Amino acid sequence: MVNLLTFRERATGDFEGRSGRDAYQQYARSVEAIQGPMGSKLLWSGDVEPAASEQPDFDVAAVLQYASPRSFLRFATRGGADSAARKAGLEGQWLIAAQTMDSAPWDVTDPTVLIELVGFGQDGQSWRDARREACTGLEGELIWRGRVIERVTGSGPRVDEIVITGFSDDAARTAGLEALSRVAGETGVEAWWTYQAQGNELMPGLRR
Repeated sequence: MVNLLTFRERATGDFEGRSGRDAYQQYARSVEAIQGPMGSKLLWSGDVEPAASEQPDFDVAAVLQYASPRSFLRFATRGGADSAARKAGLEGQWLIAAQTMDSAPWDVTDPTVLIELVGFGQDGQSWRDARREACTGLEGELIWRGRVIERVTGSGPRVDEIVITGFSDDAARTAGLEALSRVAGETGVEAWWTYQAQGNELMPGLRR
């Protein structure tokens, strides 16, 4: 599950006086307590900001790998997490079910990250091929790539694939963003939203 989160500036209800992020952290700790024993893992999480002004604005992105579809369904239907803290802290959320295509161990100290949300319609192979060629020589390493199965919550243009890449520094990420922007234009993808990110410590107990 790819989570794209927007926090309230100030939490609501019983959490008044706290920030929305702080209230959500309480919810995240309750998720850790439930999903950890099941074998679920947090593959990556970070604070994000859009690379272009016309894109939806999110505060945090996270990729949570559930141990199995059953473990997610049990969690979704039976609850057990601190849902009041989640409701008090969240302004909005996109929850996107995705299947991992490529993944690599990620160090939380990695300085700079780029997230791509791509909607390419019927055929994404030309985009993948051009992207692979453009990335040759760039100082970036794949963190995670997934094929979108379903958007569970949230609305917006179609998203088919999500790619998260780590770079050595801001300059390398800027070069990567420029190269990948050219690829998106040349291959005519329907949607290409990019986010700059910095790793965070959301749910450290689920780090693989």
